[in-house]
Amino acid sequence: MSLNKVLLVCTGNSCRSQMAHGFLSSYSKKISVYSAGTKPEAVNRHAVEVMSKLGVDISENSSNDLKDYLNEEFDFIIFLCKNAKKISPALKSVNPIILKQFLDPANAKGTEKEIIEVYSAVRDEIELFMQDFFKNNLNK
Repeated sequence: MSLNKVLLVCTGNSCRSQMAHGFLSSYSKKISVYSAGTKPEAVNRHAVEVMSKLGVDISENSSNDLKDYLNEEFDFIIFLCKNAKKISPALKSVNPIILKQFLDPANAKGTEKEIIEVYSAVRDEIELFMQDFFKNNLNK
């Protein structure tokens, strides 16, 4: 049985795609998960913190450039923001490319508590989406 290859993409590969990567990787060892950004930045400390509260460790993840995956073939490519999809180069995919827009928590303002609340809310939305994606596409 071959592994399903999934690429998760957002602009910075620092928050949304990293959280999605953490969730999807935790569901099954039969999935090969990659994540990348159109303008990669370091993995965001707030994303690491809110994921750790659910027992998912993304602290060792690295941010990757989407250009590194142009010649790779994926079973699924999921964009977690419209901007990344709009400016991304052509990617190879067997299945249709999926777009699911999530608020960018890196833009959150306020106290540390308020910022963590925004990250937690986005994390929870991503978790529900990834659970549904896994159930309907990969857990066969």
